Amino acid sequence: MTGHVRLHEFMGAHREQILQACEAELSAARVKSPSADVAQFFDEIVQSLRRDSGHADSQSPLPGASSTAAHMAQERHSAGLSVNELPPIFGAISQAIGKVGMRYDLTIAAEEYQRLNLCLDSGVATAIEDYWSRHRAAEGLLITERFGFFAHELRNALGNATVAFRLLRDGKLGIGGQTGDVLSRNLSRMESLIAQLLTSVQVEVGVAPDLQPLSINQLLGDLDASILPGRDAHLRLQIEAQEELF
Repeated sequence: MTGHVRLHEFMGAHREQILQACEAELSAARVKSPSADVAQFFDEIVQSLRRDSGHADSQSPLPGASSTAAHMAQERHSAGLSVNELPPIFGAISQAIGKVGMRYDLTIAAEEYQRLNLCLDSGVATAIEDYWSRHRAAEGLLITERFGFFAHELRNALGNATVAFRLLRDGKLGIGGQTGDVLSRNLSRMESLIAQLLTSVQVEVGVAPDLQPLSINQLLGDLDASILPGRDAHLRLQIEAQEELF
């Protein structure tokens, strides 16, 4: 049994029990617990409740944005975990406070309960916002890298085609010779790259791509297209595929 105490006082006095109960909640939900961050966020709640009860010396970012909540999101995003694992962490804190409180017949005033939920809601919102912010940034980097690759390959093909065209335009070489082949293959290479880029965009928006058989001869021809007449080069092709395709 416990007499009437303020919520922040109860949470401070039974800190370890509540954190252990929180660990048990997360374990039951099969959610990996960021123990240090949970304890830090718990202390931020206590300090926020204490400050709101008239203790001006208590400092807490809550109910504003908490860097601790953001760090939980950062750790989960870096580990490749789903955003769906974030809300249960804050829910476990709430459940743990309630379960430990029941052992001591804790009565929570409506005002304090409202403030507690406000802190928890703020933590959830901050964590989810930070997670998706990192997710969008990562996707943006992938898109930049992808378009950078296509731009690089298109520049190479265009450069080779331009050199071949100038040689043909000057009349130094015939269109039916190797230089004409280089021009033709590089134009085909540019067409292929543009088709790949369009397919990539279709996949991004959910349109099923039109899959076509790959010609190894065409692939080798595209690689050979990067070699201008008079330049010595050696090509080595290594293919990895599922066994059932052979």
